[in-house]
Order: sequence, then C-alpha cells, then structure tokens
Amino acid sequence: MKATNNCIAITNKSHCSTWLYGLNDAVSNLIFVEPDDRDRISSLIGTVDVGVALVHLPSQDKEPPTVGKQQQLNADLTMIEGLISIKPSLAVIALVETMDQSTVLPIIRSGARDIIQIGTPAHEVQAVIRRHQKHSMISASPQLAGTGHIYTLLNSRMGDGNALFSIHMALEMQRRGPTLLLDLGNPSADIMLIMGLTSKFSLLDVIHNRSRLDATLIETGFARHDSGLSLLSMPDGDRKYSELAPADLHLILYALKRHFKHIFINLSGITNPELLKSALSQTTSTFLLAEQTIPSCKRNHDLLESLRQQKISLPDSRLIIDRHLSDATPSALSIAESFGMPLGGTLPGVGQLRLSCINTGESMFDKMPNSSYVSAIKKLVHALPDMQSMERPKQAGNLLSQLKNALQRLRSNR
Repeated sequence: MKATNNCIAITNKSHCSTWLYGLNDAVSNLIFVEPDDRDRISSLIGTVDVGVALVHLPSQDKEPPTVGKQQQLNADLTMIEGLISIKPSLAVIALVETMDQSTVLPIIRSGARDIIQIGTPAHEVQAVIRRHQKHSMISASPQLAGTGHIYTLLNSRMGDGNALFSIHMALEMQRRGPTLLLDLGNPSADIMLIMGLTSKFSLLDVIHNRSRLDATLIETGFARHDSGLSLLSMPDGDRKYSELAPADLHLILYALKRHFKHIFINLSGITNPELLKSALSQTTSTFLLAEQTIPSCKRNHDLLESLRQQKISLPDSRLIIDRHLSDATPSALSIAESFGMPLGGTLPGVGQLRLSCINTGESMFDKMPNSSYVSAIKKLVHALPDMQSMERPKQAGNLLSQLKNALQRLRSNR
C-alpha cells in the first residue's frame, strides 16, 4: 500500500494556520478545516487517503481561553476521542503553543499519538508526521488489519461465576487458536487471583505503551497460563476504572486483534455505557450471564433496557443461565423470553467443584473433564458461528483424507 501525504489540519487560530502554511511544502499535503465544521471533518477522516490529523488545542495556548481552562481542555480531549472513534487507525497529533506538563498525560490518554509545539522547525515536524503516516498506513492495511474475533461477557452483578465462566470459555477457545482473556470485570483482577498468575503489565500499562505493542511485549509482559492462554487485566489496587477511556479501549482492542485469533472480554460488573459501547462495537458474539434469582434477573434486565435505549447493539447475543436448576422457577426459557434474547445455554451449579477450582486455580478441564459444566462450555464454544466456520475446512480436509485412504485400500486389494 502506498503511503499517503494527505494530512488534515484542524484549527481556526490565525497564528497556528500561518505556521502550518509555512510548513506546507516541506511537511505534507495539508487540508485545512475549521473545528466547527464537523460534517467536513467526518467526511475527510472517513477517506482512506487521510492517516494523520493535526489538531490545534486552544486550551494549550499562551492566551487565556475564552472559557474556563479545564472546560476548554475537556472539549479538546473530547474532540480527539471523537476523531479516533470515527477512524481508529487515524494518528492524531496535538498542536500546542506551550508544553504544559500537567496536561500532557491527559492529552496522550485521550488518544493523541504525539504532541508538537507550534513553531517547531519544519524538518522536525516532517519527521514526526512521516513516522505516524507510516504507522497509520500499516494499521489501515486490509492485509494487516485485525482479524481476530472478540467475545464479550456482560453481567450487571458481580460474582465468582463470571470469572469461572470467562476462564473456561477462554481455555476452550485456546484449544482452537491463540486466545487472550481480557479481564475488565469488577472487582478488578479476580481472574488473575483465581488462576494464581501475575503480569508485568496491566491493561492501563499496555494502553500507555500501545505504540510498543508487538509480539515481544505480549510474550514478556502478559500473563501466560500453562495452556498457552494469554491474560491481561485491570490493575489490582487503587487505580480506578475512570482512567480507562472508551477511545483507549477501542484502540487497544483494534491492535490486539492483530495478535490473537480469539479475545474473550469479561465485562461483568461494568455498567458504564461508553465502555460497554466501545467493547461491543468490535464484538463478534455477546454473552449475558444471569441466574434464576429475582435480583439477577431484575438488574440484568435493567442493563439490557439501558443499552437498548441508547441504541447500543449486542452482536450475536445469547443468554446464559448460571447455577441452573431445571425444576426451579423462573425457568431458563421464560427468563430468555422476558429479556427478548435467545437462550444460549445453561450452566450447572456443581458447587463443590466450583469451590475447589476457585480456591486451587485448577480448571474443571483438569479436575473433572467429563463434568456437566465442562460439557456445557464445550457446547457453547462449538455453537459460535466463527468456530463452526473454522471447523468446516478441517472437516472437508478429513473427508478428503478418508477418500484418499479408501482409494488406496481399493488399489491394494486389487
């Protein structure tokens, strides 16, 4: 793919425009646009020939902004996040009058790839832009774009059943290809605790180092289970979910799909609509885990209604009833009908086995591979459309092998 020289410059400040015009020939083919012209910005960013956007941030000017500084900064950060939500591979470079160290981190966390001070010499600006144009070209390439499938677990209520379900689904997926178990569930890092694993990086660390995300960082920084399953979680401690920006999650998922065939995300206990929307926008299949209790049904029904009211879709959604009792009410089918979701399956209680797995870190695949819980997990994974499409070529190959063997036997009998 040929790299493009097109670059959007978003500013309405004369001193910034004058500086950029002076760099135009040496730097790139700059397309100037007013920050208020949102329709044109969306149209330009949506084109495949634009990989970099230079965004002037009024909150970083020497002159006091017309509105409060924090309010203006929030508006600038929202603009950056909005641009990236339109085109995740877009490299946003912030243009500032002064380098304010107190705002550099928020700007980078909002999704900006770099910060350039207005007045920087042309050759330095050119080097920065060319570097990001190259990365944007790679990210946007159809051959190199992420091809992995993402599966998301939702449950408005916290509980160890969420972690147990996530662990076993991911382990079964690992048998079918490289899999990442991404634990964003609340409380944080429960899955790491249960599996007795540690990691050099948390999800927030990986986001802050996403420009370095490659096979080496994954190999050395992610937790790894004996099965080969990779794990990444939110930090276990005082760092809050407020540090996880939806735009950051969107970008990191886009990047991770290039390295894993399957990504299973535990989002149980999370009800932030923007975070859910960011994850679900790239999800292949969605699981909603609930129990037969009134509180579980009520809270999860409320979560569903909230997502529907905000027009947040749940791709290939299916309801899973955990700790299911066949002779109890409400029945699994009636819960699914009231939720307006297809029933994907049920999971047995197996209380003592659950307790043993949670306390020892061993999976049911190791402890009791013929248990009803393991059978239910295998059935759920096998039923996923992507898994079935993967198995069809294998089945065709097996049939071909059987045919060849049959022909050889015929020839030998002659």
